[in-house]
This record gives sequence, C-alpha cells and structure tokens, in this order.
Amino acid sequence: MKILQKKQAQIVKEKVHLQREHSKAILARSKLESLCRELQRHSKTLKEENMQHAREEEERRKEATAHFQFTLNEIQAQLKQHDIHSVKLRQENTELGEKLKKLIEQYALREEHVGKVFKHKELQQHLVDAKLQQTTQLVKEADEKHQREREFLSLYMDKFEEFQTTMEKSNELFTTFRQEMEKVFTYFQ
Repeated sequence: MKILQKKQAQIVKEKVHLQREHSKAILARSKLESLCRELQRHSKTLKEENMQHAREEEERRKEATAHFQFTLNEIQAQLKQHDIHSVKLRQENTELGEKLKKLIEQYALREEHVGKVFKHKELQQHLVDAKLQQTTQLVKEADEKHQREREFLSLYMDKFEEFQTTMEKSNELFTTFRQEMEKVFTYFQ
C-alpha cells in the first residue's frame, strides 16, 4: 500500500508538472500565433506602403516625362519657328543684296554722265548714299535680330540640358528606390 501510495503521489506530482508544462506550451503557442499575426499585419502594411511609394514614384516619373515631352515639343516648335524666320531673313537679305546691286549698277550708269550733268550727278549721289545708308541699316537690324534669335536658342538649349540632367538624376533615384524595394520583398519572402 505504501509503495502504491508513493507511486500514486509521484504520478500526481508528474501530472501536475505535465499540466503546468502543457499550460506554458499553450501560452507560448498563443504568444507565437499572436506574434505571427502581428508580423503578417506588419508585412502587409509594409508591402502596401512600398507599393504606394512605387506608384507615387511612377506617377512622378510619368509627370516628369510628360513635362519633358512638353518642353521638347515647345523647343521643337521654337526651332521650327526659328527656321522659318531664318529662311525669311535669308530671303530678305538676298532681296536687299539684289537691291543693293541694282543701286550700284544705277550709280555706275549715272557716273557716265558726270562730265555733262555735274549738278544732276550730285543729286543722284545723295540719293544713292541715302538708299545705301537705309540698306546698311536694314542689314544691320537683320543681323542684330539674327543674333538675338541665336542667344534665345542658346538659352533654350541650356534649359534643355538642365532639364536632361534633372531627368537623369530622377532616373538614378528611381533605380535605387526599386533596388531597395526588391531587397525588402526578398527579405520577407
């Protein structure tokens, strides 16, 4: 009886110990499950945030591309306008050259009559000088206008290069951001 009682006491003691260990295991399991759920929530939130950042970055990139395209179209329109204006200036210069040539020819013809009509020659000389001065002024104004257009084009090219540099930096930032996102996704897989 004593041996049986002793065994019974030992068994009860072990049972209590096992129940205590079982309770600890259940509590630990509950904590682990809670931690797993929290980790899943955190992972989901992080993934959503990363996707949101990626969408925002893509939107910014699209906006930058659209702005770049708009600027490029604007520059192309300006260049086209400049080409048209240059053609017009060349045509005007050609016409002015022809006029000047004609004036010189007229002047040469009039010089043949110098000996006969000196006073008339002086009046013709004044007329030719006035027209030549006017033509020179027109050529000077055309050259100044052409110079201003070249400066305007140079300014637009500088702006274009600055914009291109900004786009390159934006592309580098986007590439770095995408690489970081891939690392994060790899870490949670």
